[in-house]
Amino acid sequence: MSLTPDIFFNGISKCTACEKPMLVNDVGIVYRPKKAKDFVFCMDCAVSMTMSIAQDISKLDPDLGLSYYFKFNSQEASATNLRRHANALKELASKMKDHADSMAYFHHPDEDK
Repeated sequence: MSLTPDIFFNGISKCTACEKPMLVNDVGIVYRPKKAKDFVFCMDCAVSMTMSIAQDISKLDPDLGLSYYFKFNSQEASATNLRRHANALKELASKMKDHADSMAYFHHPDEDK
């Protein structure tokens, strides 16, 4: 997670997906591939994209879904990154489950429409 760049130095950043202007101190997700420019996503697009990708990866053959981790130069680096990402996903999944469970107890105003 990062804050969007300062407009003074970089101009207005836009979400790569929806083109929403990302102003100073807007929180977004930045993906920085090695040989391409940065991709900046607003939180709504980042969550939507991440959940869709995670759902698709979980349905793949595990060897295909985990092939990224076998590209590291050492088994230790592969294992470290697998653990780091697994822990991040566990934490996110736990929070998602907690929010889903709490939805049964709260009435959302949009449900009346």
